[in-house]
Amino acid sequence: MQARHPEPDFILSIFHEQALALEERGVDLFILETFSYIEELLLAIDAIRSFSGLPIIAQLTYSEEGTTYGDVRPFLAAAMLKRQKRSGDGANCTLGPQSLLPILHELTNVGRHPRQRHANAGFPKREGDRIVYPKSSPEYFARFAREAAELGVRILGGCCGTTPAHIRAMAEAVKSLHPGKTHAAASVVKTAEHAAAAQHREPESKFWKKLQKKEFAVCVEIDPPRAFRSTASTNRLTK
Repeated sequence: MQARHPEPDFILSIFHEQALALEERGVDLFILETFSYIEELLLAIDAIRSFSGLPIIAQLTYSEEGTTYGDVRPFLAAAMLKRQKRSGDGANCTLGPQSLLPILHELTNVGRHPRQRHANAGFPKREGDRIVYPKSSPEYFARFAREAAELGVRILGGCCGTTPAHIRAMAEAVKSLHPGKTHAAASVVKTAEHAAAAQHREPESKFWKKLQKKEFAVCVEIDPPRAFRSTASTNRLTK
């Protein structure tokens, strides 16, 4: 039996209760992050704005296809958020730096609000009982930070899998940059040297390295099952 999604009024009341408790305890701003559905993010903003004038940063998380889990493209999400009283918006979690750049490019073409981005160390994968992240060096994050700044991103950070070394590298990379007076995608970052394009970074997989070294490599393709039910369950059903 499929669980019923909570009603909007119930979601609104939950966000209102949490945000009100935080404001009463002296927070300086609200960061709404890792929202998969734009509808819930809009409800969270409405809940806070019903009593608070503090700054709000609203962030959605996107899939590798460049959409939210509700199939909303970044430019559409930015247009919907444009009507809300918030101080900035952006993207965080799920994706690594390389996949996040096209999303940031879409976001910066809509509106004048500052953009934020907090990338994962890479796309997570499961190894046994652990969730691990591919190797993404602090130097790679530094190159990405500079390119994101050129797109108009004004608040940079890291999400799952990132370490203090990643944050330190990004801070060093952008501390000498001075945002231009123009906005959105036309924003100019004045810098002595242009950063290497992060989206052209070569993969770090073992398979790729073997190909580069012209070493013998094995590639295996496994056909997916025809249905989600296991063979055992199917056998029980057909007996």
